[in-house]
Amino acid sequence: MESDWLSTMPETVTVVAYIGHDRYSDPLPGATPKQFRCRLEQTSKEIRGQDGLVRVAATVIFPWKNDTTGAALVLTERDKFTLPDGATPPVLAVERVDDELGFHHYEVYLAHSVSNSA
Repeated sequence: MESDWLSTMPETVTVVAYIGHDRYSDPLPGATPKQFRCRLEQTSKEIRGQDGLVRVAATVIFPWKNDTTGAALVLTERDKFTLPDGATPPVLAVERVDDELGFHHYEVYLAHSVSNSA
């Protein structure tokens, strides 16, 4: 049941969509940040990234399929995620999970957090 799934998501995470790189290969600022409800779990799972390298994920995000405005989420490995504590850990992988009806949710695997606070 959708409401049961949503009830397991007490945290809110912010995502800024990747839109490209500048001439120095630095990411361009994305569109307006979007927030979504999710469940965060600590993990030690090996993840093979798009580059083929295996890394260990420290956190997995289980996001609700819509942002806080009700718009459908579309997530990629190049997006920037900000956790509730302000950390912006590197994204290792974004996996789409389907069920018998089609798309169900994403799983976002993150490396160790990089805190923005000093």
